Amino acid sequence: MGMMGHGPGRRPTIEDAHNQWETISRLVKYLKPYRVSLAAVSLLVLVGTLLTLVGPLMLGVAVDKYIIPGDIPGLVRLGALLLVAFLASSVASTGYSIVMVNIAQKLIKDIRADLFGHIQTLSMGFFDSHETAGWCSLSPTCCN
Repeated sequence: MGMMGHGPGRRPTIEDAHNQWETISRLVKYLKPYRVSLAAVSLLVLVGTLLTLVGPLMLGVAVDKYIIPGDIPGLVRLGALLLVAFLASSVASTGYSIVMVNIAQKLIKDIRADLFGHIQTLSMGFFDSHETAGWCSLSPTCCN
């Protein structure tokens, strides 16, 4: 019985990447059309993180300046600001999640389209001389 699976002693059917940095740089080229979106994600992550950190700081201020002295109107104002900060943090978090999902879906579509285009250029001899499982495993939707 032949070796199966991906464990130790597996027999690779497709040549492994010899130069990983070259492979990574080729993949990074797919990100170039999404630079603005990635910058927006970075900004939203930064804003969301800062707004999340504001909460504990504001709670400390609430205790020291409003609860201990008994300033209820000030505490209500600070509570409203805290609520706004948490809501803004949630909006930023939801925003970067949505943008990242959109980037990921478009990126996968681009890679699959290029792979499909490349497969279309291969000669019939290629398909005769290579196992279907070997090249078909490159694209999850290729052989469905």
